[in-house]
Amino acid sequence: MWSLLIAAQLLALPSEATQAAFPAITAEVQSGSLIFSQGDCLAVKVFSCSPYTHVGMVIIENGQPVVYDAMNGPGVRK
Repeated sequence: MWSLLIAAQLLALPSEATQAAFPAITAEVQSGSLIFSQGDCLAVKVFSCSPYTHVGMVIIENGQPVVYDAMNGPGVRK
């Protein structure tokens, strides 16, 4: 679980370190894994009392991890 939180933090700031860590992270996820991210939505932070403002769910499709999330307007996206 902690690896997913670390993954969200790494993915928020793309860098060479992120690219290097990506294979190890993808090897650990499974269908149903949640990825949390920290954004700048003050309303979510205040209402939820959490530093995390967004969540996505990993689904394994054809052996590859795919992240689904939901946005206002477009709805669920892949």
